[in-house]
Amino acid sequence: MNKMIACYREEAIECVKDHVLKVHKQIYAKYNGDFDGIYTEGYNSKSYTGRVIEPGKVYELSYLECTCPKVKCGLRNHPQQCECSRQSILYILSQLEPDSQFDVRIENTILRGSDRCTFRITRHEGKLLNKECMKQRFCQSCGMPLTNEVLGTNADGSKNEEYCMYCYKDGKFLQDCTMDEMIEHCAQFVNEVNKGLPQPITKEEYIGQMKMYFPHLKRWRKELTINEATPENPALAGVKDLIAQMADTLPITYISSVDEEGFPCTKAMLSPRVREGIKVFYFTTNTFSLRVAQYKANPKASIYFCDGEGFKGMMLRGTMEVLTDAKSKEMIWREGDEQYYPGGVTDPNYCVLKFTATDGRFYSNFYPRSFVIG
Repeated sequence: MNKMIACYREEAIECVKDHVLKVHKQIYAKYNGDFDGIYTEGYNSKSYTGRVIEPGKVYELSYLECTCPKVKCGLRNHPQQCECSRQSILYILSQLEPDSQFDVRIENTILRGSDRCTFRITRHEGKLLNKECMKQRFCQSCGMPLTNEVLGTNADGSKNEEYCMYCYKDGKFLQDCTMDEMIEHCAQFVNEVNKGLPQPITKEEYIGQMKMYFPHLKRWRKELTINEATPENPALAGVKDLIAQMADTLPITYISSVDEEGFPCTKAMLSPRVREGIKVFYFTTNTFSLRVAQYKANPKASIYFCDGEGFKGMMLRGTMEVLTDAKSKEMIWREGDEQYYPGGVTDPNYCVLKFTATDGRFYSNFYPRSFVIG
C-alpha cells in the first residue's frame, strides 16, 4: 500500500467510521450476515443499489450519485478521489467481517464520465489471506509503508516501530527539516507512486495530497496549547491569535450538531458572548430549540469561523453542553436581550450553550493545518 492509498484510507475511515458504518452494521445484522440478501434487498434505495454477480462470492455496489462531500462542494474533481470511496468500502467490510478478506475494484465512476459509481466486491471467507495488509504501518515522518526490513533504530540499537531507516537512526532523525521540506523531498518519487495507482497523478496533485496527510503523522502532528507559558510552535504561528480575533470580530459563527440519523446540521449563530481563551465558547439560544434537543442527545459539535474577505476559515471540534443554571445565564446576559427573551434572565426559553474545543483545523493562504488544543 503506497502513501497515496494510505492517505485516502485515513480520509475514508474518518468519513465513514461513525454514521455510515452504523447504517451498514444495521443492514448486516438485519440479514444475519447473508451477503446475497444484503446485495439483493438491503442495498437498494434511491441513492445506491446492490447486485449479486456470483452468489456467496462476487457482488456489485452502485451509487447513483457521487456521495463524496469534498467532490460535492468543489474541493476535489480528479478521478483519483474515487480511491477514497474504494477504501471506505474496504474499511466497512473489514468491520463487518474481520476474519474475511475482500477485494474491491473500481468498475466505473461519475468522475470518469459514467452515470454512476460502481464497485465490484469479491468476498473470500475464512481467515485473512493478507492480514498484515489490514495492519499496515507507515513511517510517521515520510509516510512510506513500514516492514521489518526498513524499520529505523533506537539509541540502544533496537528496532523503532514508528519510523523508517531513511528517516530515523540511533534514536535521531536523519534530516533536520520542516514538514514542507519533507513533502518536497517525497514528491520527487511521484513516478514510483503512480506505478501502484489505476490513474496517474501529477507532482502538484501528489504534493496537495501529502499536505492533507502529513499533518496527521506523529512527527508533524502539532499541539496548540492554551498555556500562555508554553512557547508557541512555529508551525502554528499566529493560529491562537487568529482564533481569538475571528471569535471576537466576526458577527456570525456557524455551529453544527448531529441529528438522530447521524447527519450533521449546521446553523448560523451570533458569535460567542464570552470565551475562555481558545478552548471554551459561550452562546445564547432558545431552550426549546431543535439544536438544544440534538446537543442533549449527542454532545458532539463543531463551530466554524469564516473570514470571506481574507479567505480564511477556522473549524473547531469538541462538545456542546446545554446550561440552564442561573450563574451561567447571568454571565452572558446582555442589555436588550429582553427582545428575544421577554421573561428576562429567568425566562425558561433562555439557555446557554457551552462549547469546549478539543482540536481544530484552519485554512489560510490555500494551505490547511490541523492542530490539537491541549
